[in-house]
Amino acid sequence: MTQLIDSTELINEFLKKQFILSITCQAKTNEDKETALWSANCFYVTSNKRWEKTPLENPILDLYFMSSMKTQHAKMLLSNPFVSGTIASSTREVKDIEGIQYLAKALCINETEKRYQELLAQYQFEFPEAKRLVQPLWQLAFYRIKYTRNSPNFGEKFLWTR
Repeated sequence: MTQLIDSTELINEFLKKQFILSITCQAKTNEDKETALWSANCFYVTSNKRWEKTPLENPILDLYFMSSMKTQHAKMLLSNPFVSGTIASSTREVKDIEGIQYLAKALCINETEKRYQELLAQYQFEFPEAKRLVQPLWQLAFYRIKYTRNSPNFGEKFLWTR
């Protein structure tokens, strides 16, 4: 059963516990109106700081990931920033299954933006191996989430939209 309730706290707590997302991108190819899909897994961090000028109602945390412009998914994101993806807990126990499916917009954060250095420091703190990398940061701004969990009630689903 899908519940339409304020689930932002549940979703935010789940996002804070995880650190790997899957992202699926779509972009047009050079071939006659064909499209290509590409999926990737990325490490991410959350930020409690709201960068928008006006606070959002029921704010869901934005996620930030690092990815080289040489990757297939980054190239596709530049031409079409609208993505879908999943974030799931890793378990073999059906009762412990928990995860989200999402639609979002991925935006490359320019190194000249005020927030870039602060987010980079946070990312490198969480993932120290990233200190050796010089790659762009990307913001994943959700606009639709379906959160599913099997505990305390099996098959419990929550929807959130921006």
